[in-house]
Amino acid sequence: MKKIIAGILAVAMVMSFAACGDSSSKSDSSSKASSSSAAESSSAADSSAADSSAADSSAAESTADSSAAGTNVDASALVGAWTVSGAKKGDQEITLDELAQANGTTADAYKASMVLNEDGSIVTYGGGKQEKGTYTVDGTTLNAKDEKGEVTAMNIEGETITSKVGDDAFLVFSKDPSFTPPAEEQQTEATQGGEEQPAEQQAAEPAAE
Repeated sequence: MKKIIAGILAVAMVMSFAACGDSSSKSDSSSKASSSSAAESSSAADSSAADSSAADSSAAESTADSSAAGTNVDASALVGAWTVSGAKKGDQEITLDELAQANGTTADAYKASMVLNEDGSIVTYGGGKQEKGTYTVDGTTLNAKDEKGEVTAMNIEGETITSKVGDDAFLVFSKDPSFTPPAEEQQTEATQGGEEQPAEQQAAEPAAE
């Protein structure tokens, strides 16, 4: 009888050890699977965060470049002749005749041209006069300084330059590749500069009696 009981106990112990071994193996497998899944999830999250950060950085750089391009005008692009092509009242485009009528003058009073040179000098033509000065470009503002040191600030708006001539009124200048300085204004400048007339011209003039 004792031998039978001892045999049963031995079998029970063997089965118990086997069960413990299976449980431990399953636990290890489950732990390894959970660890692997967590690692993969963490890696995917980090990769997604990196991609998002790169996209944000790219978008920020693009915005900065766009902003810089929109607020800084290349002075070299302004070199050349510009002539008054119209006017504005606030944001509304008007004709020179309408501007003149509103200010009690004529459209001819607003007809003018200016030449911007590469060396930073500017020559303006209008009202039978020619004046020289200098200019600088700051963002979208053209600052023209005359020989007396007075500065006129003009706005650079795309393909035009606007100059204020009254309350909420502006002259609009457009590029004019065909512009040539009027001979009459060139002569006016020579006379104002105190230059003497050539001897041949003086001899051609009749002497005063």
